Amino acid sequence: MLEPLGESQVLGYLTKMCQDRDFEFTLISFEKRQDLLDHDHLKRIRDLCAANGIHWIPLPYHKNPVLLATAWDILVCTFRAFFILMKKDIEIIHARSYVASVPALFLKLLCRKKFIFDMRGFWADERADAGQWPRSGRIYKSVKWFEKQFLTRADAVVSLTHSGVDEMKRFDYLKSAQPTFAVIPTCVDLEKFRPKAIRSESDGLPFLLGHIGSIGSWYLFDEAVLFFKALKEIEPKAKLLIVNRNEHERILQILTRLQVSEDSYILRSANHDEMPEIISQLSASVFFIKSFYSKKASAPTKFAELMSCGIPCVVNAGVGDMDLFFNDQTIGVSVSSYDAVTFRHAALMLLKIIRDPKTLEICRSTALRSFSVSQGARDYLNLYRQILLRR
Repeated sequence: MLEPLGESQVLGYLTKMCQDRDFEFTLISFEKRQDLLDHDHLKRIRDLCAANGIHWIPLPYHKNPVLLATAWDILVCTFRAFFILMKKDIEIIHARSYVASVPALFLKLLCRKKFIFDMRGFWADERADAGQWPRSGRIYKSVKWFEKQFLTRADAVVSLTHSGVDEMKRFDYLKSAQPTFAVIPTCVDLEKFRPKAIRSESDGLPFLLGHIGSIGSWYLFDEAVLFFKALKEIEPKAKLLIVNRNEHERILQILTRLQVSEDSYILRSANHDEMPEIISQLSASVFFIKSFYSKKASAPTKFAELMSCGIPCVVNAGVGDMDLFFNDQTIGVSVSSYDAVTFRHAALMLLKIIRDPKTLEICRSTALRSFSVSQGARDYLNLYRQILLRR
């Protein structure tokens, strides 16, 4: 909860859900030691939880050695959760991700509670696609075995995408009996992320193309930079704004290798509170994600944030439900290849979209329809009620 993703993608929902007086929440999370040492931030999150009636139990996260550290954290979580279940009248165990679902499933069977597997993506396949776990290896097969237990024993399964649900429905062991699926994408607070002003060429401001967040693992940053260079050939005053926390050295190496002049880009860090203001200053954004099998179940948070601020995007096809949003090309441009001709055509299309005065409204409407954290909170509450009715 002390990292931006936890604050936006867990507390962002819970603070809304707590407004429904039918439910009370106990939240167990694992926090990095350096984050726990930031006492001001820790106090802010504690106060936020207390103000919303959330009983928050932050536990120290252990990273190394990986298997032993993970096993220890699972054991600690299981015992803490068990004693909470003994003391409180808790009916639902809602586990976010695979590791959290191990103690959740055990406690469901031991204490006869309802269990929600909020999967957040195909974790084992993400590791395999990243080259970290061979699909023939013991770790991959073990995690896939746990995945089968979660999917067959959960009272409900939450997926970020419809594409992920469609894939799971094709699993052999789910063809005869499927769990209750709910699709709840990564959502944002539409009051925080909102358009600030409409940028136009008459403002005298340069065209500002943004690349927000990580450049590693799943992101094709080289290709994003090459798109910027194609855009700059058409729009010579364009600048690339790169907002990134921990990879500046590698970013500078790539920019140098791809011969991007220093006056053409801005590289900076930012915390989550600064992102709405930064995003609202962009003319457009670009991000390309490797379209592996595991990405069928991925929903980039940055896409929801960009749409909320009315910012069109350049993306690639074949990731989660993104293709559904880009069918009519009114909120940006989707590419299926990364060659110079494709990039030039995409840049011309993007400039046309940006100059359309309706674009900001269309992007914002997309966010209102699909990415409202208030709607996401209501969807979770409705799911709780649905599975409780089966008692």
